[in-house]
Amino acid sequence: MRSTVFAFLLLSARGGAAALAAWAVCKLLRRAHAPSRLLCWLWLAVGLRFVLPCGIPLSLPRPQNTQLAAAADTVQELGELPLVAPPP
Repeated sequence: MRSTVFAFLLLSARGGAAALAAWAVCKLLRRAHAPSRLLCWLWLAVGLRFVLPCGIPLSLPRPQNTQLAAAADTVQELGELPLVAPPP
């Protein structure tokens, strides 16, 4: 029971981190005048992160802008965190 609650909280925290990262990337994309369709796809991926506990493996092209590339690296690092902490 305790591990189930811990796993649920961990998934929620990762989903929240994904939402914060998507918000930051959206801010950068709006400054770069990116199409709105791209922003919708980004938020759809965040929504699916909350719905699907295993996550979605994505391989997106690397942005040419250095700020966008740094934000993409942050999002990718957040996605590579382990799902459940190893037992002590």
